[in-house]
Amino acid sequence: MPLGTVVAGGDPNVLVLAPQDVLWNSWLTNDNWQWGKESPPGSNVSLTQPLGTTVVSNGDAYAFALNQEQNTWACWYDTAWQWTDLGQPASNTNVVLPVGTGLFGSNAALFGLDIQGNLWMLLSSQSGT
Repeated sequence: MPLGTVVAGGDPNVLVLAPQDVLWNSWLTNDNWQWGKESPPGSNVSLTQPLGTTVVSNGDAYAFALNQEQNTWACWYDTAWQWTDLGQPASNTNVVLPVGTGLFGSNAALFGLDIQGNLWMLLSSQSGT
């Protein structure tokens, strides 16, 4: 399942969420595409839906996905890819449809709809989550 494209570490990256919760990353360096398999977010975490990607003003790249419990996970890059559990927008509120990603000021923003059609925005901080 495609997550999106970002520029991370100065190189263009294509991010794909594969079965068994594997985040595959393909990046271009010196006119050569390379593939890397990033670590999963945790041993008991099953990622079920890609939500999107974005890059913030300091150059950190973000990829967002939902897990089996409908928590939002961020995989972000400053000098390496790292996972952070961002939880749910509110108690028992499940994001069911991604709307998009972008910037809000200098922070990563993720937009999604819940089952009732309410629009939610999740903001990251510059420190990675």
